[in-house]
Amino acid sequence: MNDTKRAARKKHWWRIPIRIAFGIFGLWLVINGLFWWMQERFLMESGKDSNGYVERKNLKPSYNKYLSPRIGLLTEKEKSEPRIEVAINFQKFDSLSQPLRGKLFYLHGNRGSMESCRFEIEPFLDAGYDVWTMDYRGFGNSKGPISEINLLADAQMVYKEILKTEQIDIIWGRSFGSCIATYLAKENEPKRLVLETPYWSLPDAGCKRFPFLISQLFRYRLPTHEYLSYVKCPVRIIHGTSDEKIYFGSSEKLETQGKQNGQDIELYRIEEGKHNFRPSTENPSPKMDQAFEDALNKCLDLTASVL
Repeated sequence: MNDTKRAARKKHWWRIPIRIAFGIFGLWLVINGLFWWMQERFLMESGKDSNGYVERKNLKPSYNKYLSPRIGLLTEKEKSEPRIEVAINFQKFDSLSQPLRGKLFYLHGNRGSMESCRFEIEPFLDAGYDVWTMDYRGFGNSKGPISEINLLADAQMVYKEILKTEQIDIIWGRSFGSCIATYLAKENEPKRLVLETPYWSLPDAGCKRFPFLISQLFRYRLPTHEYLSYVKCPVRIIHGTSDEKIYFGSSEKLETQGKQNGQDIELYRIEEGKHNFRPSTENPSPKMDQAFEDALNKCLDLTASVL
């Protein structure tokens, strides 16, 4: 009997790799199904903050308001009322240096909120810029159903509200916010667009980092390269060559496309820079910090031009 079983196993040995293949295929389907179902949780980490950064405790906004697409500006009390389905929080911080060099609109990444990302705007304030910034739906105190259309429309709504009182010189988008910033630059007329660790498109960045994902399952396309083609103002890009989240080649492709289109565009490489290459107490790197500071100064110099 035992000999019969062994003979049968030898005869059907090929079933084992097939079962393994089907198991791997099933796992792949499950992972992609979960991603499609819960991709907002994977793509937008509004509840997670960046660590290792020392923030100025006395840095407070000079302007803090809420906008609703249907109602417009909201009072502090109105934004909490049940009938208000959408409330977009946006703030202004005054320059910490004089003379004033200009106005900057900052779009932060997919992690944290305006409050937890406040350390990111400090270099702009020190350089003499007033900074406007906003939280996307579901981030910070902003609320409402989120989608790609809503992300772009909300940013345009806030931008138009700002333009009622003052002009924006620089639109600055970091990481997740880079496509939104590029869209704003396409629709409006800033003096400069700056993209910090940008992506070619969200599916391109996601599938590069996680090759097992199906690009067609991304509900958020956010095609930075498409919007960039229509941007008329000068474009500056900052990216670390060792970025572990958004591969450096994304920025190289954006720069190449821009130059082929005859745009005023330049990429500043931060050698060995990771995704978060801003000065940090956890991973200090004087060389990298200096490279970022040099790139920062060039991007904020509105008198500089490539062409």
